[in-house]
Amino acid sequence: KVTRTALANAASVATLLLTSDALVAEKPKDHKDSHGGDYDLY
Repeated sequence: KVTRTALANAASVATLLLTSDALVAEKPKDHKDSHGGDYDLY
């Protein structure tokens, strides 16, 4: 029973880490000087 609980907790932590890693992203840099338009690049 302890092994099963440990595996369930490990799977839960792994899922949390993968989800939080997917939510973290870098803000796009402002490239208004590199092109002629007033729109933002994503």
